[in-house]
Amino acid sequence: MSTVIFNKGSQKKDVVEKFLNIAEWFYDNKEPFKNGYCWRIKHLYPHYNLTAPWLSAMAQGEAISVLTRASLLSNEKKYSDLAYDAIIPFEYDVNKGGVKNYFKSLLVFEEFSTPIRTMAVLNGYIFALFGLYDLYLLNKNEKSYRLFNEGANALKQLLPYYDLKGWSRYYLFDYPKKYYSSLTYHILVIEQLKVMYLITGLDEFKFYYERWETASKSIYHKSKALISKIFYANSFNK
Repeated sequence: MSTVIFNKGSQKKDVVEKFLNIAEWFYDNKEPFKNGYCWRIKHLYPHYNLTAPWLSAMAQGEAISVLTRASLLSNEKKYSDLAYDAIIPFEYDVNKGGVKNYFKSLLVFEEFSTPIRTMAVLNGYIFALFGLYDLYLLNKNEKSYRLFNEGANALKQLLPYYDLKGWSRYYLFDYPKKYYSSLTYHILVIEQLKVMYLITGLDEFKFYYERWETASKSIYHKSKALISKIFYANSFNK
């Protein structure tokens, strides 16, 4: 919605008001975390041992993206201040209540902060990075830029683990089991990697979005991914 506002609707008062209402919801419903704020997810996943409200790097990042745009639209400093305070969970490991985790000693910002082991959902990781970068674009915040770069540099090294001979892996929770992304998520991640390449210029992002985009147009690869995903789901439910 925020992208639509800035591209097409910045002069439409009713659209802006609706968007600012969303930002105000984030402001009114923030919860304390260390010396910052967060928004805990109330939907529980017992099979991932998420049995109490939990933090999501993706949710934090998307909230930051909303708040940075609200700050620009309203000139209200309270939104940019809250966006800054919302990056605090990115500085703490999952075992300390935050959203940082590690796979093969490489940094992951977790969409699902399960205590069992690193999940590393790819699209959620990237959405978290977008939020950090949005805050940097707003006010050149050094902390958010450092966290973004740490995440981007780790992600470029993690991409080979997500690669299934041309198709993307949804997460690394059951690695080396092959959990293929659905076509929808596969295309989403391709577009996310295009943005990551645009922001960073890192060739790894370009290599994988081109590789995965080629596979997304192949009937063979699409069929293989669908069948593999069905088999994986069946084995997961046993």
